[in-house]
Amino acid sequence: MLYAHLDVVDAPAPLFTLRLENGKYYGRGVLDMKSAAANYLHILDALQGSLGLYDIGVMLTTDEEYFGMHGAGMLVDEGYLPEVSIMPDSVFGTTWDIENFAKGCWFAHITSLGISAHGSRPWEGDSASIKLVRAVDQISQLFNDMQRPDTATLNVGLIQGGASINQIPAAAMASLDIRFTDFKIYQRLRREIHVICDRNEVNLRTVRKANRPTHNDITHPLVQAFTKQVAKQIGVQPKPFSAHGSTDARFLADKGIPCILMSPPGGGAHSNDEWLDKEGYEQFRIILRDYLDDVARLPAPLDAKGRGSYLTTRET
Repeated sequence: MLYAHLDVVDAPAPLFTLRLENGKYYGRGVLDMKSAAANYLHILDALQGSLGLYDIGVMLTTDEEYFGMHGAGMLVDEGYLPEVSIMPDSVFGTTWDIENFAKGCWFAHITSLGISAHGSRPWEGDSASIKLVRAVDQISQLFNDMQRPDTATLNVGLIQGGASINQIPAAAMASLDIRFTDFKIYQRLRREIHVICDRNEVNLRTVRKANRPTHNDITHPLVQAFTKQVAKQIGVQPKPFSAHGSTDARFLADKGIPCILMSPPGGGAHSNDEWLDKEGYEQFRIILRDYLDDVARLPAPLDAKGRGSYLTTRET
């Protein structure tokens, strides 16, 4: 299965115009991850009438940046289960390395309610923001000995509350983005966060169900066949790395399906400087096409004498 997500994170309008400068593509989604879909289209166009001779499928989704449950998650639950998935979404790896582990992830909102009053008369109100800030501070202290690549991490991505500087807010909200290396660590943190929220009269609501850390079997024969093509084309043997962010690979990994998470050279994902190496983009297409010829091309049916051979469909 050739997988790609077409959705991207928000960006200023100029970033949606592709630029090529000094051998690099710049723009929103060049690395994460519309370039993969573009390469798939190149390959499908090259195969044309020979597509029926390959055991391949294409999965394009549009909600990976917003949890993926209604894209890859739904499709996997409905039975779209390949023997292996190509997923060039390892945007935080180094050049031509392959992801073998990704942290688990839990997103939640904490919300506090209070009583509105004039900002000069706090005794007449009950500040939702102060409740929220106290809770956020106590939650952050749970991570004092963490916040490293090999530990659980916390990001408070959103804080919202109040309507005016001189008004005591009646409601406030903060978002929690928690990553973890072990599911037991997540379970402990969640229990402790619930205690903090109850103590501060703050409500906790999960907005993305926690997923377990993802383990990708890079020793699987169908994965090894891909790294062999990379070594052949690039001249380097891909090395394993651990990712701090999660991808839609988690849905397939839960079903025991190996995923190949490797991207051409690039950087700046989710930033205004997102880029992709032009040569690497074109090399990845060659790697992918040779890989499909190696593992996904169907054998020819037997002739009248019981003889058969692999069909040859490679275009020049």
